[in-house]
Amino acid sequence: MNVKISHEIPFSIIDEHQDFISDYMFVLLHKILEDKEYANLALEFSDHGEIIYLDNSCFELGESLDNELLYEWYQRIEPEYVILPDVLGNKETTLQRTMEFVNSYPDTISQGMPVAQGATQDELIDCYKQFRDFGLEFGGQVKHFDIIGIPFVYSWADKEPTTQANERIKLLKRMVEEEIIDLNLKHHLLGTWQAREFSHYRDYNWIYSVDTSNPVMAALDGDIYGNMGRLNKPKSSFDSVYNLQPEEIDFNLLYKNVDKFREIVTGEWPERKYPDWIDRNKYGYQ
Repeated sequence: MNVKISHEIPFSIIDEHQDFISDYMFVLLHKILEDKEYANLALEFSDHGEIIYLDNSCFELGESLDNELLYEWYQRIEPEYVILPDVLGNKETTLQRTMEFVNSYPDTISQGMPVAQGATQDELIDCYKQFRDFGLEFGGQVKHFDIIGIPFVYSWADKEPTTQANERIKLLKRMVEEEIIDLNLKHHLLGTWQAREFSHYRDYNWIYSVDTSNPVMAALDGDIYGNMGRLNKPKSSFDSVYNLQPEEIDFNLLYKNVDKFREIVTGEWPERKYPDWIDRNKYGYQ
């Protein structure tokens, strides 16, 4: 399975370690607004031609930040994809805000990633179908979304990591079996509760990319990924570790976890050259 993977990491190590840990930079809008250095680094990465996804910070805040702010930074960063405005677990408001955004800024459609939301599985699937079938005339042609995001938090299910992870497994299985998934579209999986869920998706070639801080936060908690990651949700969050300094980070464990995550996703341990100072034997590297 050839899929692009990104992990959020503490700010102090983005410049040096981003390219090894991630295939692209997942930029959070709320951190751009909070920290000028983070914003400047994102702009610098953009200037150097790095692949960037611009996130609307819905997961962190419960709903997307302001449409005008999102569009302003879309123009400044010029990301490969921008996650369009959504609201956790709310189909109607997500549809309303997404459609308002693309109607106001139709130049974003080709790079826009709508996220299917809903209070039930059926609602989320209906939201997906509306994004799948969307088309808007712009510039003399009908524009469609190139990619659709699938969330990892489901309001209809118990807020327990295994239950939530299983819910996305069941959701995607149903969408495949009922031929709801458009195999010609790209799909992005936002976040995860448990890395082991990705082992179920290795034959889903329509999954283009994923992002999650899970293996990084587990490492910063001191937890070593096993064959299927960790069943518990890490205590650390991106905001809580944002200001960690390099001397506070066990890079042997960090690199072990992110590579183990990639193996879970793809089925193969990544073959690449590690920095000379990495001790591959310390945590049982391949």
